[in-house]
Amino acid sequence: MKRSGVVALVSGGLESLCMVSRLLQAGKTVQPVYVRCGFLWEPAEHAWLSHWLFRIRHSRLKRLDQ
Repeated sequence: MKRSGVVALVSGGLESLCMVSRLLQAGKTVQPVYVRCGFLWEPAEHAWLSHWLFRIRHSRLKRLDQ
């Protein structure tokens, strides 16, 4: 059975966004997951991540898991 979906551990950084974009280009369904650890910068990081994932807007990009 061929699997077409992946879970991607993401941050608000460029590398995460490039990975998500490349997975979508490869035909994968992507479920992004952001893990909170209580760091001071997480609200800003999560806000930017949400912003960029919204901008990607792809039918195979699932809602950000929080």
